[in-house]
Amino acid sequence: MSIRTPTPFEILQIAAANDQVHVPAEGLELLTQKGKGKNKFGAKRCEFDGYKFDSKAEMVRYGELRTLEITGHIKALKVKPVFQLPGNVKYIADFGYTENGQTVIEDVKGGRATITPAFRIKWKQAIERNPDIKFVIVEK
Repeated sequence: MSIRTPTPFEILQIAAANDQVHVPAEGLELLTQKGKGKNKFGAKRCEFDGYKFDSKAEMVRYGELRTLEITGHIKALKVKPVFQLPGNVKYIADFGYTENGQTVIEDVKGGRATITPAFRIKWKQAIERNPDIKFVIVEK
């Protein structure tokens, strides 16, 4: 297995996700996706490893999960798995993977305020329709 050298842009993304590294405002501006409205929770959209994330917290969690996958702790990491719910409604989770033979679905939240009523309804329905799957909220 070969290890790919990260691009300067990817290094900037990693640095921005690390609280101990100061990234100038110009660098942070490069990471935000322009043309989209402001997030009501102040999250900044960013891109890493070919995926677009709704927040830096999601991007950081992806990095953690990807590391776990590379080291063999989890398998079959998926980004943005989709669940069909009643009423032709879709719930799009942040991540899905297999850990010790168990399917796990994760949603990254920046705190309790980001757990909206709409999210709660979809989350509950997804759990009810998929009792064999472990659903986890990761607060960053």
